[in-house]
Amino acid sequence: MSIVNKVTPKDELLGEARSLAEETAKNSPLALAYAKAAVDISIETSLEQGLRFETAAIRATLASEDYQAGLTAFAERRPPSSLP
Repeated sequence: MSIVNKVTPKDELLGEARSLAEETAKNSPLALAYAKAAVDISIETSLEQGLRFETAAIRATLASEDYQAGLTAFAERRPPSSLP
C-alpha cells in the first residue's frame, strides 16, 4: 500500500497543502466524514466490522442529498454546488 503520492520541495509545501485542501473541500462533506470515520474505525476493529461500517456508510451516502446533487451536476456537465 502506498502512502506517499507526491513528493514536494519544502519551499512549495504550503502551497501544495492548500491546493490539496481546496480540492478535498470540493467533495461532499458527508462522504468525507464517512471516509475519515472508516479510516479511524479500521484501526480499532476487525475486517468484518470495518466492512459492515463501510456498507452502512455507502448506503447512507447513496441516500443523501449530496449524492443526488452530484448525480444531477454530472448529468448536466457542471461542478456540483456546495451543500451546507
